[in-house]
Amino acid sequence: HYTLQELKKLDFGYSKKGFTGEQIPTLDEVLSLCKNTIALNIEIKPGAVQELVNGGVEEKCVELVYYHDMEKHVVFSGFDPRIFLNLRIIDPDIATAVLYDGRYYPENLKPSQIVEHLGVDAFNCSTRELSAEWMDDLKGADIPVNVYTVNSEKAMDRFLDMGASGLFTNKPDMLIRVLRRRKVPAFIERFYQVT
Repeated sequence: HYTLQELKKLDFGYSKKGFTGEQIPTLDEVLSLCKNTIALNIEIKPGAVQELVNGGVEEKCVELVYYHDMEKHVVFSGFDPRIFLNLRIIDPDIATAVLYDGRYYPENLKPSQIVEHLGVDAFNCSTRELSAEWMDDLKGADIPVNVYTVNSEKAMDRFLDMGASGLFTNKPDMLIRVLRRRKVPAFIERFYQVT
């Protein structure tokens, strides 16, 4: 319900000490900031998806990713299966990961079947959803699985022990400590330039 100009006037850091005056970034600004530094997961929300491919949000996002030369450092994710149909038309080589939402799939469908059906590269799910059975299915099909949102060391260790390929967290400093403690530097360096 707001224009970008109106959103840019809002203070998104008002509640955090040291971040007062922080503006919401555009995707263009985020890509510019992150180039050559960090890989990005760009989640396309279901409300943004339309039936049209040309000129839709997916095409605009892919164009920005290529403009910033970030296509090898970005994965597109989302809940709505139409996102992946549109992305496959726009660029069949762009990396994609389904965000699992049971409302979109029959209950008896395995995660590997969802990945195969959508033609995506990875499976993302919440900490509540990932079971040993799902992990066995995904590992058996050699499909990367990323878990969200993992904000405690105990949970990070648990999901890494299960074989998670990646973790979404609000505490990247904690995750880096856990990975260093576990001596998994290659995992860190895939996502961060560690100095």
